[in-house]
Amino acid sequence: FDTNVDGLQEIMLTDLARDLTIVSSSDGTTLQLDSIHTFGKSLDVSSDGDLNVLSGAVISTRSVFNENHEAGTSNASSGSITLSTDQSIDVRGQLYTHITGMEYTAGDINLQTSDTANVADTGPDIREISFNDASLKGGDVTITASQTSKKSQRQIIGVDNNTAKVTVTRSDISGDVVTITAQSEDLSYGDETPWYGNYVQPIVVDSLVDGFLPTVPAGVFVRESTSAVSIADSDITSTAD
Repeated sequence: FDTNVDGLQEIMLTDLARDLTIVSSSDGTTLQLDSIHTFGKSLDVSSDGDLNVLSGAVISTRSVFNENHEAGTSNASSGSITLSTDQSIDVRGQLYTHITGMEYTAGDINLQTSDTANVADTGPDIREISFNDASLKGGDVTITASQTSKKSQRQIIGVDNNTAKVTVTRSDISGDVVTITAQSEDLSYGDETPWYGNYVQPIVVDSLVDGFLPTVPAGVFVRESTSAVSIADSDITSTAD
């Protein structure tokens, strides 16, 4: 896909012989997905910008006898669907990886947005996976929104608000196991790596800062992290025993 060309761009898939991978790296441009049928092969889509599944889109990895990807009879196992980005995901269409018949295997559905901010990243950061009038049917369904901010203990002024959330509105999500997670963390460098706090911080960072920067008598740095899962007018169904 050429992000320098305006308008809709399409690819036609017939007799797909292998799994399909779509990678969008275009300086944060939103990737919009319409209907995609992989006929039993897996689909993996990753983007460095927002990722949207359009209203009315049917993204299916099912192999069926007819064009009814929701209720059609399976004639082979389904592939998996993976959508991932370090921004946000909005689903307003259908994702299908389920099967009919015990002789076949359903594909999993994985949606993930994650971001690790560095020392220079301040201000509000929101990572959200939202479902509006959407339908998901598959094997294991895993939905994860995570936001991790790491800041230097020497950062003395600014505001940093980090939010991770999953919002499900007027949607149906069903699978063998359905897992929905929103996690937001606010860390300082060294929290997860003791060697940084024991060696790098006092030897390198402290000596450089104290040696070259003037002493600041006071400072205010507001740091806040929130996470939430919101479900309204929706059905979440896990069919595994």
